[in-house]
Amino acid sequence: MKTLPIDSEFYSVFKETGLIKVSGPDAKTFLQGQLSCDLNKISQNTHALGLYCNLKGRMIASFRLFLFKDNYTLSMPIGTISKTLSTLQHYAKFSKVTLEDASNQLIKIGIYIRVSSLDLTPSFPAQLNKAHSEENTMMLRTAHPQGRFECFVKSDALNTIESKLHAIEKSDENRWRLLDIQSEIPNIYASTQEKFLPHPLNFHQLGAIDFEKGCYLGQEIIARMHYRGKSKYHLEQICFESETLPQPGDEIEQGTVVDACFGSDKKVYALVLIIRTRRVSEATVVKQDF
Repeated sequence: MKTLPIDSEFYSVFKETGLIKVSGPDAKTFLQGQLSCDLNKISQNTHALGLYCNLKGRMIASFRLFLFKDNYTLSMPIGTISKTLSTLQHYAKFSKVTLEDASNQLIKIGIYIRVSSLDLTPSFPAQLNKAHSEENTMMLRTAHPQGRFECFVKSDALNTIESKLHAIEKSDENRWRLLDIQSEIPNIYASTQEKFLPHPLNFHQLGAIDFEKGCYLGQEIIARMHYRGKSKYHLEQICFESETLPQPGDEIEQGTVVDACFGSDKKVYALVLIIRTRRVSEATVVKQDF
């Protein structure tokens, strides 16, 4: 069995982060009819993982949704912004809502710590899916059980935040991506937009779909899969040796690549969508070790 090679505290400053800002008097009502998460559960102190799907239930984007300065903000890989924004704009024609590519307005910092007691402003939320905002920053507690946070800061506050993190190592985005793979949190990228249904990627188990909120794009297909269907695919963490890194959407021997990156041991760690009847060698399966 293989274990992912991450065992120390670090933080990563993202070079690029896709952000969509949604504002206006109809913003909440509009998004409630578009997204898989429940907007009634989003506040200044809470955030959520969510999905934006097409009418066939296939995912255009996976994102983290939070409220910052009274504007709804969706954070996602930057390559998915264009199609996501244009699709939202198509459905927003008759709503009093403003949709904006805000990718250059905030910088994302990923923080991985074993205890949430550092002297940092804003303070670390103690519970999962909780948020804390201040004038120039938004801090989100996300899914890693040992202390994983996403901090969104204005550029003029970046140096202040980094100075508060001086006691832990600064690393690159690839290391943060390894944490997503370890936590089995898939991401949708430009190459996989409208390719996958949510259930095979376990988004229903990650809390990205609210089955009680009512209608949204793709809801009928997603609900039918949840209550009546069974996917013939499942998500698996695997590890293998390769000189080239497979890209999301690539077909490899084990299945369809959802996400992949190199570990510090130079091996490829990946989330792969596999047909349920296919057996994967035990040597390639990654053991979760939190």
